[in-house]
Amino acid sequence: MLGTVLEDRYRIDAPIARGGMSAVYLGVDVRLGREVAVKVMDSRYSGDPQFLRRFEFEARAVAGLKHPGLVAVYDQGIDNGIAFLVMELVDGGSFVSSSANEVRCRRMRWSPSPNPCSAASGRRMPRASFTATSSRRTC
Repeated sequence: MLGTVLEDRYRIDAPIARGGMSAVYLGVDVRLGREVAVKVMDSRYSGDPQFLRRFEFEARAVAGLKHPGLVAVYDQGIDNGIAFLVMELVDGGSFVSSSANEVRCRRMRWSPSPNPCSAASGRRMPRASFTATSSRRTC
């Protein structure tokens, strides 16, 4: 997959993550010269017309949403049997690592406060304080 150019526009450069139904790659929109995330559906779903219709419907639905907590969807398509979705590339850690950190904080009676701090992923996130023992700590 690496080095593949989808629709003569999106070059696949490096793997980012893999799940049960797809893989996400660092890509480049060669027309606009920007880095993007390219989600490529597993080949076992490429021949399923119902799956492809649902994939296109969901891509259109998500592309219409705008919220700071959602990545922007730029494009979707099928090229030589490869179904893909092109999204905004977001800096920082994975959802799983940030979710695991949030769960860990909640287990320690997490309570948000308005002061920003730097998270392990390098992104600015709200400061979270908790009481693990009798002393006050920050996670």
